[in-house]
Amino acid sequence: MDYSPTRRVVLERTSVGPDLRGSCCGISLFIYGRCWIAYKNSFVAGSVFLVREKEKVAKLRLLYVEPATRGLGIGRSLVYECIRFARLCGCQTLKLWRISNLSSSRRIYENAGFKSVEETPQHSFGHDLIRQIGQIEL
Repeated sequence: MDYSPTRRVVLERTSVGPDLRGSCCGISLFIYGRCWIAYKNSFVAGSVFLVREKEKVAKLRLLYVEPATRGLGIGRSLVYECIRFARLCGCQTLKLWRISNLSSSRRIYENAGFKSVEETPQHSFGHDLIRQIGQIEL
């Protein structure tokens, strides 16, 4: 697979569940969620989901970037696209759940403006970790 950084990364949006249209300016108001898939040279390079948690609150879920494409800004692009879309839909808050040992994603989230609002120790994946809830006010 050729993941050379000189090639363009393409983001593709797909709907998860029904995509209902609102009457306000024709903006798509998502009910269940959206998924963005990043392609690099026709191969899937990463993805992220955005789901509705409750009225005016969305949750960023399952950010993933293929190891061979990490460091190219794909994760950042996916996160910023979720933020842009959540704002467009009128969300006031965007939340996420993460574990403490993933430093690359932590940097992406912090640079995007997410703040940690809750930390809970837990034992997951065979390790003692800190479960963190982050959010950004839109």
